[in-house]
Amino acid sequence: MMSNIEFSTEEEHEKIKRQLANYMEKKYSYIVTHMADAAPRYPQPPKIGRHIPDILAEKRVGDEVFRAVGEAKSCVDLDDEEIKEQIQDYVFEKSGYEFFLGVLKRCEGRAKNILKELDVSYSRDKNNHLVAFKINQK
Repeated sequence: MMSNIEFSTEEEHEKIKRQLANYMEKKYSYIVTHMADAAPRYPQPPKIGRHIPDILAEKRVGDEVFRAVGEAKSCVDLDDEEIKEQIQDYVFEKSGYEFFLGVLKRCEGRAKNILKELDVSYSRDKNNHLVAFKINQK
């Protein structure tokens, strides 16, 4: 009998990250993300709080610059306490960044439970296999 244990793989993380970057690119004109297979083209985003986000995006409107960070998470990644720390760094610390969390549709329930536990409000958008949560600043 086969086990239903889920494995977090770098390949799955990269797939979710690409989908989230594509989603965010529709809202922001400039994307910085460290892709494993495109390291020379995309530098690693800067550290915010205790963590380096998967994606940093920005757009300019007149003289203003708006920025957002994105985190891609597999179902297994959502069981790690690190996601709560990242939400604290990107949302609670008033980083000034919009925060997007990208998960596969099959992980949506787990992501909602984490956001409910941390008492954060959000909106979500489903796109193919991806659910993108836009988490509101506290």
